[in-house]
Amino acid sequence: MILKKLNTAEILKTFDGKDMVEQGVGEEASNLTLKKALLVYLVNANRIGSVTDNANDAILAYEAGVKIGMADSEVVLTDPQIDVLKKLVQCNKLSIQGRQEPMYGLVVSQQLLNILASAPVVDDKTSGGKTE
Repeated sequence: MILKKLNTAEILKTFDGKDMVEQGVGEEASNLTLKKALLVYLVNANRIGSVTDNANDAILAYEAGVKIGMADSEVVLTDPQIDVLKKLVQCNKLSIQGRQEPMYGLVVSQQLLNILASAPVVDDKTSGGKTE
């Protein structure tokens, strides 16, 4: 089984290389990390559509979400879990009351796709055989 590692603490960057900052309603501004951005996609996966229409993809998305949510800085995911994350990010549209709304702009979605595509393969022995 192919395993890949992500640094969930990685801070996403703006086009000019500065740390990306986000601020939710009633929240203080904080850096937008890989973990936060991926969890936004995963929490909204059922409203993204085609990915969770497939039961196996829905299970993979859920498993990836649990691993990412519990990770402090690094997470090891299976190649199929990475593929499901890519599908969610590529779709990048929420269905809200019959309208399609973008999840994030180009700078975030393309950065996520690049990070997911370049995730280093982990030797199964160095991960202790763990995929969770």
